[in-house]
This record gives sequence, structure tokens and C-alpha cells, in this order.
Amino acid sequence: MQQGEKEPFSLNGIEKSKLEYIAEEKFKNRIICGICLCLVFDPLFCTSCSKFYCRNCLLNYSEKTFIERNLHCPLKCKVTNFREASVMEKDYLNCIQIKCPNFPCEECLNYCDFIAHFK
Repeated sequence: MQQGEKEPFSLNGIEKSKLEYIAEEKFKNRIICGICLCLVFDPLFCTSCSKFYCRNCLLNYSEKTFIERNLHCPLKCKVTNFREASVMEKDYLNCIQIKCPNFPCEECLNYCDFIAHFK
């Protein structure tokens, strides 16, 4: 990790595909990572193809496919620019309710509280 880079979010070994969450049906495709096909965590948005990716998924993808540390879009966009999720996108993510996968915890948390729950 280079100086000034943000540490990617980790679920500490919990499989993202096992997470149960509630989100409005019409938005479910927008909150899915284009690489792992699970709920997006620590989202980065490709401005060329309008897809969200987990920061960790993009870092792993870029390391496996290219020598340099630049992030590259898996959809092979000619111009690759990534940005953080906007305030409005983060507000929507925070409306998602995620069930804690740790037994015996039964909490159902909003997106931001879920991330804090794992830090």
C-alpha cells in the first residue's frame, strides 16, 4: 500500500456471498460489485462504464492482471477514472439493512453501522 492510500475494508474472513441484506429491488443491481457480484463494500465507481466495484476487488484484480499499481476497469474501459461513492450513493447504501453473520449476533444493521461493527 502506497502512502496516502486508503486501507481496503475487510470482513475478516466472512464470505460476502453469505451476507443477508434488504434493499429496494430496483436498486439491487446498482449496489453489486462488478467483480465479486456481491454487495459492494468500500465502493469505487468507474466513470466510463458506471459500475461500482469493491476497492479490495479492484486492487486484487489490478495486481493479478497488470504489473503497475494503477487501477484498471475489468470491463476494459478505454479511459479509466474511478471515484469514491457520492454523498447520495452513500446515503442510499446506508438505507440497506444487513444481518450480522456472526453467531449468535442477530443484529440487523444499516450499511455504515455494519462496517463499524466489523472494524
